[in-house]
Amino acid sequence: MTNNPIFRTALLGAVLAAATVSTPAFAAKIKYKNCSKTDERNIKDALSWLKNNMSKVDRKMGKNGLKDWPGGSRKKFVKKLDKNLKFVCKNDKRKCKKNKDGSVLMGKVVPVFKQKTIQLCTNNFFDGQVNYVATIAHEIAHLIRLNAHRTSCKKKYEKPRFSQSVGLAAYHAYKSSTYKASNYTRWCK
Repeated sequence: MTNNPIFRTALLGAVLAAATVSTPAFAAKIKYKNCSKTDERNIKDALSWLKNNMSKVDRKMGKNGLKDWPGGSRKKFVKKLDKNLKFVCKNDKRKCKKNKDGSVLMGKVVPVFKQKTIQLCTNNFFDGQVNYVATIAHEIAHLIRLNAHRTSCKKKYEKPRFSQSVGLAAYHAYKSSTYKASNYTRWCK
């Protein structure tokens, strides 16, 4: 090791920075059912990303046709990230089938009865970690604010409701890209 004080200071700074960059410990308990170890790791990483990057999601909400956070929904969303959650990986072809409009089911919640259970169709995830982030964000949004999906594929993207907006905002925040409805509606049948 060198006696150069500038080098030692830079080295100490790098060591301290590396020590402080870690994923947060969850106060909540996360339970899994029928999820692979890879799914479990990806779910935990997605929750960590959402907790650490809410400001990025905030910058996408209310822009380019996405809804903004209504009322106290943002605060409820962040609180839900710290609550006990259960993830059920449902990859049965009958339960995770293609929809009539050509889209595939990525996740599902039953907010009234299961306030903490999120079902995921991880076999339908086609874009890696971003699908975990966006789908979990979308489903948590359903848990904190009751809202149904638009029935028309085009309207789902041209006038997205709250949960759709949160999922799309998380997706584009993760990808560092801009949401444009036309990028989605061109695939609608």
